[in-house]
Amino acid sequence: MAYAATAAAAALTTTTDENGVVTFEIEVPALVDENDGVSVQVTLNNGETKVGEAIEYTK
Repeated sequence: MAYAATAAAAALTTTTDENGVVTFEIEVPALVDENDGVSVQVTLNNGETKVGEAIEYTK
């Protein structure tokens, strides 16, 4: 059985640095089944403007 979850509007609590860059970490649980993964699409605070391409990880 496939399981999918969506976390809409997961706000960052950090601000940009002097160069306009913000960094964040994504933790993938140790118990990830074969072929499971995560895809993250960063957007601006308007919720519509995408920043680059989605970041994807598949085990």
